[in-house]
Amino acid sequence: MNEISRFIQNTTTRLALTASLVAFTFGCVQERSVTGERRLVIPQGDPVERVERFTTTPGSPILTQTSLAASFSLTALGVVPYDGFTLPIIWASESNRFIAVQTGARPTWDALLAQSRTGAEASDVSLYKLDTNQDPSLIATHTGPLILGRTSNEDGVLVERPNPDGSRWIGIAPWDGSDIRWLVSNKNVNAFAWLGKKGTLVFSSRAQDEMLFRLAILRADGTQWSLPESLPYSWLLPVLDDDEQGLFAMRLGDGYADLAWGRAENAAFFRQTLRVHRTSDRVDVQRAWQMMAATTGGSGVNSDQIAWFSFEMGRLILWKPQQDETALLPESSVAAFFLPREEKWLVTTTSRLDLVALLQTTTAITSVFESPWVARNSKTTTPLIVNASTNQLILAELTTVPAEPTSE
Repeated sequence: MNEISRFIQNTTTRLALTASLVAFTFGCVQERSVTGERRLVIPQGDPVERVERFTTTPGSPILTQTSLAASFSLTALGVVPYDGFTLPIIWASESNRFIAVQTGARPTWDALLAQSRTGAEASDVSLYKLDTNQDPSLIATHTGPLILGRTSNEDGVLVERPNPDGSRWIGIAPWDGSDIRWLVSNKNVNAFAWLGKKGTLVFSSRAQDEMLFRLAILRADGTQWSLPESLPYSWLLPVLDDDEQGLFAMRLGDGYADLAWGRAENAAFFRQTLRVHRTSDRVDVQRAWQMMAATTGGSGVNSDQIAWFSFEMGRLILWKPQQDETALLPESSVAAFFLPREEKWLVTTTSRLDLVALLQTTTAITSVFESPWVARNSKTTTPLIVNASTNQLILAELTTVPAEPTSE
């Protein structure tokens, strides 16, 4: 195996695994500049003061950090088990906080990619309620074959079930622990579902004897549309923006992949407003899944842009489709979460968690934590973050007090 093949293979494995964020081996070199005018600038000022008390006791602070650029504190919320592979899904509002995790046996790649109905028989989904002052409390465990979905809303979290007849259903597991409610339960293979906060469901669907997926939308009021496709494209991993007005998806052709965006009102308007951005000429379904892993839970997307992982560049790239503009997040970045109040990104690299401001000519970085915590989607001003070990997720609440970073 040559060095390029080895790098691609290692990167493929690392990006998919939450747990592997603590074991990435991209190297210890910290980027400070890239070609052109854009530079990554570490804020100047007083030395960072850090107090670390690593504990998983709920309510206990595990880290505080202050500098001229920002102040951070993390409060532990406890520990939950998981399958050692799958990114968790979090729903957090001002009144309730929940987490959904894949438990039991890890689903195989064939099951994850809807290429086979086998490989998820012993894969369960567990729901927990989070509280600042006590350990997470188990709400329910739904037994497999189940694959944890990509998003949630206030009602529950998406799950997908491969069936013995070859079909695949999409459902929602309510946060109150009641039975799964099946949203799509026909004879097709339905996969990669995404649920908007208003109840709009987007997903990929194909007949069992077909190879290519079509794009489909089911709205909360029962109206639906799908995208007819005469060309040999397969539409995968759709993502709704925050307003449920724009729809992103991966469009796979013969070895290449375009990241596509269009207005989500109907198929005709989607076609009329379609924008595409070529991501790579060397893509298969597994790699496309990993390129979009940063969006899991809704973390890597907002109203006008989306983060996707570039294997060629070894980092996340932001794409604004309506302006057709791109921006680079730091080297080795694998997950990102937008903080609208600060207009900055919480960025997980292979070795750390940083606060990143994309300025006109510089990228300013403030260190938050010297290990790769991952921020998950939250409707509150205090994001929830997770750190992964072999078989458990450490949960914490992150509080930031922002200030404008200085630069050289």
